[in-house]
Amino acid sequence: MSQLKTPMKSHEKYVIIHLDLDCFYAQVEEVENPKYRDLPLGIQQNQTISTVNYCGRIKYKIPKMTRVKQALEMCPELIVIPARMEIYREESRKIFDECIGECVNSFHGDCVLEVCGIDEAYINVTDEVNWRLENATELGIDVKDHRGRKVSKSVNSQDNHLNIGSQIAEEIRCNVFNSLGYTISAGIAHSKFLSKLASKKQKPNGQALIYSESFDEEINSQDVSIIPNVGYTTKQKLAELCQISTVKQLRAQTYVNIIKCFNSDKAAIKVLNIANGKFDEEYDRVVSKGPPKSIGSELTFLTIQTYEDFEQKLRTITGDLFTRIQRDLKRNSNRYATKLTLRYCHGSYRDPYHSVSCKITSNIYNNLNNYEEKDESNIHSLVIKMFKQKVSLPFKLQRMGVSVSDFVEPPKFATPKTSTIGTSKIVNEEEKREGNLLSSFSQQSSNTNKKRKADSVSNGSQGRQTSITSFLKNKGASPIKKTKQ
Repeated sequence: MSQLKTPMKSHEKYVIIHLDLDCFYAQVEEVENPKYRDLPLGIQQNQTISTVNYCGRIKYKIPKMTRVKQALEMCPELIVIPARMEIYREESRKIFDECIGECVNSFHGDCVLEVCGIDEAYINVTDEVNWRLENATELGIDVKDHRGRKVSKSVNSQDNHLNIGSQIAEEIRCNVFNSLGYTISAGIAHSKFLSKLASKKQKPNGQALIYSESFDEEINSQDVSIIPNVGYTTKQKLAELCQISTVKQLRAQTYVNIIKCFNSDKAAIKVLNIANGKFDEEYDRVVSKGPPKSIGSELTFLTIQTYEDFEQKLRTITGDLFTRIQRDLKRNSNRYATKLTLRYCHGSYRDPYHSVSCKITSNIYNNLNNYEEKDESNIHSLVIKMFKQKVSLPFKLQRMGVSVSDFVEPPKFATPKTSTIGTSKIVNEEEKREGNLLSSFSQQSSNTNKKRKADSVSNGSQGRQTSITSFLKNKGASPIKKTKQ
């Protein structure tokens, strides 16, 4: 396949900045305690070093996601600090919502900030770039690029637009550092994909831009895994079935040759298009995401093999989950989750997750939000029942997480008299795709003089029925405290 000389032609109107906080967890500790800056520092989550500062990365070659024992063998002087996720989330909020958010709000036109996770964000600064170019002469503004070179207004090239975008990126980075003390690496390009690629070129505490004419040079030597939707499994398939390991080799293939490595035609087409610089409008749109679509907590640990160990780890997860829900309620008090999901993994972080979920009513979520011990026991019991129905002894687990999702507004709920479960369905996400329900739990009420009975649920081809009676106690619904941020 011939290489494109001018990829992204239809989207060169965009100027997109990708911001990446440098080794963020470790940097939070360094900002709080500057003596760590010149010492090897690792942040521990369970039995893994999730983040290493640049002293540990460069001098001692310690990669992230290394087991603690192995990291200490590589560097006996390594300082290991337990992760403080609540602190990291709060610092992330200050950086993106307050500091960078204020910068974006001061820009002209419709500039959009899209926060991705805890330490990354995209900003579409196209309108601000256009305003600066249009008003440079009239307002006497001396417009310069990131290297301090004056940008001539007489040459209205797309490169000049990126140069101005680079200037804006430097202003944002300086503002964050001067205000909060954090360093950020940035990438500037005409697409989200290339801007993220560019932000990796000058780490840490640097920035780079990629011009359209440099696309081939920048992309060809990259590992194929930099393409979105090419994960560990797909990368292995491309190597084994097509002898593809670099983007250049991928670009030389046709759609017909690589389709066998993907789960769908659509995925194969998308990957090949991105490799050749063909980005559609939807892909490059920077969107302010608003409230998170799910709230969850996850743990990685040494292998557990008993239900007792599972319950112990689960209680840690649910406790953290409730804390996150409380924080979300302060910001988004007018919504409720209707789905509870358990995810678990039998192997390393590269192995796939399995999941099982159930519907929850407003009553369960009401109690969950108020975070009382009795409510934790309710959710705790529900997750345990889901797990035991899906996983039998013997088993080995190294990761698991619990989340709530599928948020709706309060008017969609009927106001109940008591905090009964209503109808809850446990769904195996894998079997759901095949059109089968793993199981369903239900409780029905007739009147105050009749007992609540649990419906029996057929279990597919096995022909056996499982009856589960009120697995949560009926309690009065507690009012939700709504707090304006």
